Formats: sequence, C-alpha cells, structure tokens
Amino acid sequence: MLAACSEDVVGNPKMQLPDDGPSDGASSDPSSSTPTVDIPARPRELPVDGLDPCSLLTDAQIAQLTITKVSPGEVEEGHYKGTKNCTLRVDEMPPYYGYRVSTVTFEGIEVWLTPGRNIDPAKLISVGGYPAAEFHLQGADDECNVAVGVAEGQLLLVTVRPLGDGFTLDQLCQMTEQAAEMAISTLQTLK
Repeated sequence: MLAACSEDVVGNPKMQLPDDGPSDGASSDPSSSTPTVDIPARPRELPVDGLDPCSLLTDAQIAQLTITKVSPGEVEEGHYKGTKNCTLRVDEMPPYYGYRVSTVTFEGIEVWLTPGRNIDPAKLISVGGYPAAEFHLQGADDECNVAVGVAEGQLLLVTVRPLGDGFTLDQLCQMTEQAAEMAISTLQTLK
C-alpha cells in the first residue's frame, strides 16, 4: 500500500512502507565518518533490544493519531534487514498515510548526521529530551524520518509517508515528531 521509489543498487535510496525503512544511503567515502554537529547526551539509556515496536504506542496514542490498522513486521531487505518494525496506517478516510516505527540495534543517530548518506542534510532536534536526527532522502519530499538516539549504538526510527498528495514536508515532519515523542514517552515507561 505505501510503496515508494526503489532502486536495488547498493548505496542508493530505497524507501518503502510498510516493510522497508530508509536505506543507509551509505557513501563509499570512508573519510566522512564524523557527525557535522555535536550530539547532546541522552537523559538515560533506553535500549530497544528485543522490543516489539508496536508496543511503543499505547491504545490512547493510537486513537489520538487516528490510526486504523497496526501491523508488526521486519525489514525484509537492505541495510536494515531483520530490523523489527511496526506499520500503523490511517486509511479509513482521506488523506491516507502511514507511520512506521523501527527499533535499530546496530547503529546510532550519528550515521544520519554524518556526511555521505543519500539524504538532504539532517537536522539535529530533540525528542522527549533525547537527541534525534530529522531527515528525508534526497529528492523525496513526500516522507519524513526521525531517528532518536535512545541508547549507545541504537536508535528508534519513526517515518511518516502519505499515500497521495495533501501534505507539505513541514506537516509530515510535525506528524513524525509527534509520533516519535509519543513512542519515547511510552518507551520510558517500559524501561
């Protein structure tokens, strides 16, 4: 339902909902491994090992976001293959769109704040007091991603992608930040 452009070449973006997350967009340039900003410390570690991403939004939060369908899964290919995710759809009446929440246990947010990824420059933001990178793939202004640094070498990735027109990139990023704030709030109660 929520598919996007895709190219099966290593290093190029691959963005799909519900099953796939953003590609690492990795550069072959090994010299670009330092974040362009200083990343603030986390209030505390919130590891996501073994956590079901669908548990990160409560029934009340799901109702507030007007989500109509929740589907657990895993990324099936690419850099995040095997990563647990949860697709949450708003599809009973237009505008249709979906959220995806993924728990990444093998890299932190610094990868999104380091030159060399195939993204427009990421913006360092704060989500629930945790450092986060807000970004979108180059040329893809129809989705917004927020990677929250929840623990050393781990992140919580939240994506919003519409199906059809009707949203600006700013609106998508506001929606993504709201869902990420909710997920972090819930995660803090689970740890």
